[in-house]
Amino acid sequence: VAAVNEAQQAQIKAIEIGVEYLSLHEEMHRRVANILVDLDFIRCSAEAAFEHRLTDAFFPHGLGHLLGLQTHDVGGHIPKSDGVECFPHERFQSLRILRKIEANMVFTIEPGIYFIPSLLDKLPRNIDLNWEKIERFVRYGGVRIEDNVLVTANGVENLTRDAFNDAELDEIERVPAT
Repeated sequence: VAAVNEAQQAQIKAIEIGVEYLSLHEEMHRRVANILVDLDFIRCSAEAAFEHRLTDAFFPHGLGHLLGLQTHDVGGHIPKSDGVECFPHERFQSLRILRKIEANMVFTIEPGIYFIPSLLDKLPRNIDLNWEKIERFVRYGGVRIEDNVLVTANGVENLTRDAFNDAELDEIERVPAT
């Protein structure tokens, strides 16, 4: 929980106007790869974990979605003002935003690490994974941390964290990593 929280907050700090949302998603996959290597779930390099798509089994959904009139605003698949919808990304089919970050966009940043047997079973057996540790975490399902952010000309406002007081945030962030 602590590692995902820290990575999520770092990812929010990396948001800038003009950046492709896809690059934020890929960077989060790299952060997840580092967590999985650091916590000894994966025993190859973080770069190899990303390149061999190992992170796809542990982080199977998109980094987030636009918030608008609907909870999952469909405008994330319309990258230009002409209204033409674009096709899903080849690797990241579930990515809900395929456009550049603009001022006044409101969207979620919700990374997670999951231990889902049906996804884990698809991982190649010739890669050095710590299956014993992975199996111990299957019963927990995983963790996802979701914050809503507003991109402004002056930076990013975290609407979720701003809703809590400092004492509540300190308690949330003290959850120990296991």
